[in-house]
Formats: sequence, C-alpha cells, structure tokens
Amino acid sequence: MASMRTWLTLILVGVVFVALGCGSGEAAQQTPLAAGVSLTRSGSIRPGTYLLPANGDQPAIRIVGDNLTIDFEGAVLCGSPESAMPDEYAGTAIAVSGSNITLKNVLVRGYKVGLMATDSPSLHLTGCDFSYNWKQHLKSTLEREDGADWMSFHNNENDEWLRYGAGVYLKNCPRAQVDQCTITGGQNGLMLRQCDDGKIYNNNFSFLSGLGLGMYRSSRNVVMHNKIDFCVRGYSHGVYSRGQDSAGILVYEQSCNNTFAYNSATHGGDGFFLWAGQSTMDSGQGGCNDNLLYANDLSCAPANAIEATFSRNKFIRNRLEESDHGIWGGYSYDTLILGNTIANNTRGVSIEHGQNNTIAYNLFVDNPVHIEVWQNARQDPNWGYPKNRDTRSRGYEIQYNQFGGGKTAIVARESQKIMAAKNVATSELTAANLQGGTENLVEPLVKEEAIDYGALAEYRVQPMAKGQDAMLPAGHPRGRKYILVDEWGPYDFKSPKLWLRQGMDKERKMRFEILGPAGAYRVIRSDGAASVLPASGSVPGTLEVTLAPGAAIDLNLALVYTGKEVTTPLGKKIAAGEAVRFSYRKFQMPMDWAVKFYKWDKDSSDPRTRAEAFYKILGGQAIKEEKVARLDYSGVGAVAEGLPGSQYAAVAETQVAVPQGEYSLEVTSDDGVRVYVDGKRVIDNWTWHVPTLDKAELKLSGKHRIRVEYFQIDGYAALKLDLMPKR
Repeated sequence: MASMRTWLTLILVGVVFVALGCGSGEAAQQTPLAAGVSLTRSGSIRPGTYLLPANGDQPAIRIVGDNLTIDFEGAVLCGSPESAMPDEYAGTAIAVSGSNITLKNVLVRGYKVGLMATDSPSLHLTGCDFSYNWKQHLKSTLEREDGADWMSFHNNENDEWLRYGAGVYLKNCPRAQVDQCTITGGQNGLMLRQCDDGKIYNNNFSFLSGLGLGMYRSSRNVVMHNKIDFCVRGYSHGVYSRGQDSAGILVYEQSCNNTFAYNSATHGGDGFFLWAGQSTMDSGQGGCNDNLLYANDLSCAPANAIEATFSRNKFIRNRLEESDHGIWGGYSYDTLILGNTIANNTRGVSIEHGQNNTIAYNLFVDNPVHIEVWQNARQDPNWGYPKNRDTRSRGYEIQYNQFGGGKTAIVARESQKIMAAKNVATSELTAANLQGGTENLVEPLVKEEAIDYGALAEYRVQPMAKGQDAMLPAGHPRGRKYILVDEWGPYDFKSPKLWLRQGMDKERKMRFEILGPAGAYRVIRSDGAASVLPASGSVPGTLEVTLAPGAAIDLNLALVYTGKEVTTPLGKKIAAGEAVRFSYRKFQMPMDWAVKFYKWDKDSSDPRTRAEAFYKILGGQAIKEEKVARLDYSGVGAVAEGLPGSQYAAVAETQVAVPQGEYSLEVTSDDGVRVYVDGKRVIDNWTWHVPTLDKAELKLSGKHRIRVEYFQIDGYAALKLDLMPKR
C-alpha cells in the first residue's frame, strides 16, 4: 500500500491512472479534479482515472449548489490503491448538497460510500457506475455458516445502515431520479432514507453481498425495469440456506404507496423483504402499507421470494419460485395476493395471524403445501403490536386458484372465517386440512375449469415506454444451485471459477463445475491429485479429480482460461484472449480433537481478572466432553448441547503430523482465545471481542501438539481453528 507521502504526491501533481482497477499507469495532463475540490458550477470533467482518497470524514469531492448539471464523461474516481481489499475501503467519494442537480457518467471505485446526497430535492443520477466499493469479508464457509455475517437493517434513524457501506446513499432527497446506473461487486447498492416521490428505473444493482435497493421511510416511489439479481449471502447449496438479511429489495419503516413493477430480483436472500418498522411493532399503528408489486421475478431466494409483515399490500402477477416460501406474510391484513405464479417452494403462501386477506387467481405448482394460515397459542410478550390490535387469524377469501402437484391445497389452524371456493386442481391432492377455528367454508376442488383472469386488469401497471427487459436472459445460470457465495460475496460469472460440486467420495473423487465466460481451460498444476480429467476443455465445463492416496488432503489445482473479456471479482478488466489463471486449494489434515467444556462465574472466576481461579476450574471436572474431527463452533449462546447460554470455557487438544513446511494457523474467536503449539503460546487474544481472526505463521515438521483455551462471556460465540500450508 502506498505511503501517505506517495499518495499526497500523486494527488498534488494530478497524475491520471488509465487502468480501471486503479493501478499504476503513465502520467497524463492535469485535470480539474483533486482531492477536496468543490464543484459549484455546471460543466464536464476531463476523462481519466483519478486516485482521490477521502480524507477522514471529508469526501473526495463535493458538489454544492442548485440547478447544476455535471457530466463526468466517464471519469473514474478511485479511493484506494489496487492492492487494498474491499473491507479496507474507506470514506465517501462524492458528497452532494443542493436542489435540481444532475450527475452523469461518473465511475466510482474503492470507497465505503460511492455517493452521499443529503437534502437534495430533484437529484438526478444517470449513466453512473458505483461498483466495486466496500463490502465485508465474510466468515461463513461452504461447510458451515458463521452467525457473525448476519446483518440488521431494523434501525436507521441515525443512518445506522451506513456501517454496511453503499454505492449510493440518498437522505431526504424527494423526487430523486436514478436511471441507467450500475452498482455491483460491493455490499449495498442504492439506499434511500426519507426519499419520497422518486423514480428508479433501468438500473442494474446486482451481485451484491447485502442489498440491491433499500428503502427506509420512503414513500410514493416508482421502481421499474431494474436488474437486482444475486444480492445474497448466507447460502451454501445443500448445506445451509439462510440469507442473513440480504435481499434484492428491502422496504422498511413506514415506506408506503411505492410501486415495484417489471423488476428482476432473483437469487436474493429474500427477493423482496418488507417490514412495517419498529414504530409499528411498538404501537400497532401504521406500517409499510399500500405498496404494489406487479410482474416482478423474485424467485430463487434462500429465504422468501416475498416477505411482507405487519402491513397491507398488493402482490399481483409476480413470479415466485424455488424459495423457502413463495410469500411469507406474517400479520398481513387486507392484502391482495392475485395472479402470481408460486412454484417449487417449501411452502407456497404462509401467513400467521393474518386478517382479511384475499388469495385468488394464482397458479400454485409443486409446493408441498400451497397455502397455510394459522395463529399461535402464544405471541412474543415484548411486542406492542398484539397488545394494541386484534391479531386473530381470520377472514380469508381463497378462490379461483389453480393447484398442481404438492400434497395439500390449504392448511388452516385455529383460524376463523376461511372461505375457499371455485379453486381448480390439475392433479390429485388434499383440498384442505382445517384444524380448529370456526365459521369456515371450504368447497371441493374443481377439475379442469377455465378461470377468467379479467378481474386482474384493474391492477395492471403500464410498462415504461423505454423500459429495459430486466429479466434474466435465456441461458443465464438460474436456480439456487448457482448462488455461489465465497468469502467476498456472490460469484458474478464474469471470471473463470472452479466450484466444488461434490466432495470426496469413497473412491477419493471430487467433482467440480468450471464456470465463467465462454472460453477454454487447461490444467497447469494438480499437486495432491492422482488424476484430473479432462485436463483441458471448454468453459463452462466439469472436472473430476481423484485425490492421491493418504489420510490428509493437500490439493492444489491451477488452471488457465482463455476466451472472452474477464472482469475480476475486484473489478479489473482483462482483455479477451489474455490468459487468466484460476485455482482451487484444499488442505485437510486429520485432527482428532478432545474438547472439554467448563462453567465459570463472572464474579469469582472471570478469566480476564481472576486467572488463578479460572485455571483452577479448567483443572477440575468438565460439564461436557466430546471428540470432534474439526474444531468449529459458532452460534448465539450455547454452541453445543448441554452448555449454558453464557460464561463457559473450553479446552481443546489434538496431536497432528505434518510434512515439513511453513504453515498458517488461523483461529476465529468470540470471545477470548489462547493457542499453544508444543507448549509455546502462539496466539493470545484473551479479551472480550466480536468474531476476530488471529493468525500465527509457523514452521512445522512431523508430530505437534496443539492446545486451545477459550472463554465465552455472552451473546454470540465462535471458536474455529484451521491449519494450512502458507500460501
């Protein structure tokens, strides 16, 4: 990373870098842009790529005034050197203040926030690119979720959302217009706080590790024809499916009367996630009400295609497939669910404590249960919502739906006034399963009866005259198996990738999918493999690896790709035809851990202040003992059965034999941890802390003893150890 003196020199002499990835290049003529400049008049910016780091809380540049139009002519603003990692990016690139400002054709890279606009009515952003800005380094792996990766967007009264960064963050910007803009490769895309009456259309906010579009106290906006796909984290296909509060579209806290039409928000943690807000939860009043979702594709969500709770809305003619729930509508009332295609979900429509909802004219296909409504015997005593309003499950109209596949059309538990009539079944399934409740009327399913969809015409949203077709094109990988999340977020198919599809089987075979732009690959390294087949071929393609004999796995594959233009995960472009190396590495040394857990007391044996008493406990009787093949614990409270929820400790010991070489021993902990190798302390983080990665570089050969001492105070807990060859 460049020294501060070098950075200042670059800024003062106005050097322009020509590489989009913000690397070094030849010097060009000086430009009007320099760090700290304020633009107060209309005009254009000379093209080029500028290294303009933000200075603490001060943005790289400011735009201040009224009635301004500034065309950046494709100029690129870089906030960090090419060597920086995304979680090291800092500061804001552009701060905007004033009314009726138009910004065109700017590209922003390497900042925590690409553009921040405050109190800027009628702001217009067009043709801009705020990609490859800040994002978290994720701790979850393909094998196991790490709860530290969960986000929370529930509060934003004081701009709490900014801790996750943003391509664009608009605060109190009524009548904003954002069109033909791109935000990808970061964590959050376009974030709106108290922004009413805006228009968001023809944008691409895809392949982000948090949110594509977030709205907080923002109403009467029109959101149409946007690509908001693969905004996701917390997913490993066939292992865990969580989403971790990522979403294509997030609508929170009294955001009402918005229209969302003809958008593609597939493969998000949720496709569309709406929550009334804390004020509604406390008072029972208000909500995110009267929003209209029309003709969107919200499919392939690890959690829910649509989650909308404690509110009143309209969901019409959307595509809701291959998610946990097609619609999760807890506590929804007076909501219309009309004309949607709801297929291949764990559940079709699920609503607890809902009232006076209409579910009609929908096509349900191959959901085990198509519609499920119920009320619970007990509600959260901390919620003000059920204390301030009637929350009985009642008053459903379920009619003119088509049911195909699955087992049961309708499940209703402890629900009143369920009216189901004139529904059509295209296959044999149970019409209804009613448990408890009163005044219910369910007619038998009708076979092969035509349904008139004319009743939906009144809700139709007219497409925009020049609205783009935002739907995933034919041939684009689709389905949750193509949500491929690594340590930096979702894979975007713009670079070659070797992805493990089947772990080692009894014949020591592993199977990979080779993904990326169309081209060809060639295997150039296969350490630790007995065979790799085929050794060359086409991309996309598949690869079968047979591991070399032995108890340990030490596989190091390297391949070379040639083909179309490549964009790396950090946004650097590599021309078509140039060789691009990509790889896969897996090291797994057998470790039989003996783990003992102990209970300590904060007053008498706090490990941070009463070491003698604490270590006396570690020498006594354990409350739990177990043997595990991998030291990997995480979760809220107790991380194993039989442990208390807080104030416990662990001692884990193993013996490992390794070939001579340099190794990295890595430990993720929350809270305190100490690691000893052959009696020597190599890691010491004996503090309260959030999930933290500590490393020790070691030279090892032959057999070694490893001992881990750990304590957990309360809340989230984590203890994970990996030993791998130094790369």
